[in-house]
Amino acid sequence: MANPTDIRQKPDKKATPPEFAWWEFNIDDVTAGKGAYTMAITDATDPNLSRFLNRKNGKLLLYHGWADPEGQNEPTLDYYKDVVKTTFAGDTRAARDKVRLFMAPGMGHCGGGPGCGEWDRLAPLVEWVEKGLAPDYVVAEHLTNGKADNQRKVCAYPQRAAYSGPAEGRNDPANWVHTNFACR
Repeated sequence: MANPTDIRQKPDKKATPPEFAWWEFNIDDVTAGKGAYTMAITDATDPNLSRFLNRKNGKLLLYHGWADPEGQNEPTLDYYKDVVKTTFAGDTRAARDKVRLFMAPGMGHCGGGPGCGEWDRLAPLVEWVEKGLAPDYVVAEHLTNGKADNQRKVCAYPQRAAYSGPAEGRNDPANWVHTNFACR
């Protein structure tokens, strides 16, 4: 794959999938509707998930990084709120039985970034579906050279993690473990 910071490289159009580069992007393509086919497949725009969540007793976990440079996080938060309003008539308690949103501070696009954005994405859903254990939080880590140097809870919206460890230890990396954070 081409280095995204080196514009001298040519994207390999014969690769699988074909490569593209940010300098090839033309905003007029979007306004001309050239992305409509892909948007119809990938964009979650209908907040009525009654068929899946209510009639099929489905479970849905959503997550987004607050530091995502590629996809804005507010539309994900707005979509979640619209799902609660449309699918559950605004009843947040009923919604929590079926859908949870995790907004990860400092996490980039699907992971990475300066915050804790690494966790097993599948395990909480499996626990919920197979054992009925809905996740109130996930334990996320920040990795440097493959080693965890920061760990904390990422709480299900609208809660967020607050430091609850030793009073004078909030700036000590030794205290950056998930047991020193509480969802509030």
